[in-house]
Amino acid sequence: SVLVSGHIHPGYRLMVGGSAITIKAWFISEINTYNKTMYWVVIPAFSSLIEGMPLNSLSDEDLKKMSPFKFNFEIISKKFYLLDLTPIE
Repeated sequence: SVLVSGHIHPGYRLMVGGSAITIKAWFISEINTYNKTMYWVVIPAFSSLIEGMPLNSLSDEDLKKMSPFKFNFEIISKKFYLLDLTPIE
């Protein structure tokens, strides 16, 4: 199962020359709830006015608080991709 959400506007924070920058990114997390594994896909903002929230700098608990889900879940893995789906890291 795949759960797709938006509105969080995911980004990825990285260091460039001693400065932190945030780039827009897709966020895909493998989650477990009720003994079922699912994928949570968060669509990036495509507007040039929004750079995104650096989700890689948040704890799992903070991510869970931002999720739209009403059920309890465990984050198993987190992956980030550029807008063209190139993996980050």
